[in-house]
Amino acid sequence: MTSEQETHWRNNLLLYLETCMVDHGGAFRWNKIGDDEIYLEEFNQEGLISFERLPSSLIEKHRYNLGPAGPFTHRLTYFSEKAWNLAVELRRARSERLFNKLNAQLLKSTPRQEEQQ
Repeated sequence: MTSEQETHWRNNLLLYLETCMVDHGGAFRWNKIGDDEIYLEEFNQEGLISFERLPSSLIEKHRYNLGPAGPFTHRLTYFSEKAWNLAVELRRARSERLFNKLNAQLLKSTPRQEEQQ
């Protein structure tokens, strides 16, 4: 894996964790982490986050949240200010890329005004 790919996966993981903080109070699914566990540990060592496994009784209690991804199994106990700032920066960059991509597609598919007259 190239360093560019590593950065991409690392950034995606941080954005997933940020979404978990916002949408689920920090609860996340370990099976969503997959092979990115190494980056989770790096974030922990860097002081960006802390996390723990949920007690099995709590996992069992929230089985309603199974869905295709399974239940929440872990939770973030700390999400640093630096992690928040980095996530905001990454979201803005992603938003700009997607916004520009859509605009480019719309420009290609929309007839020019001169052609309409």
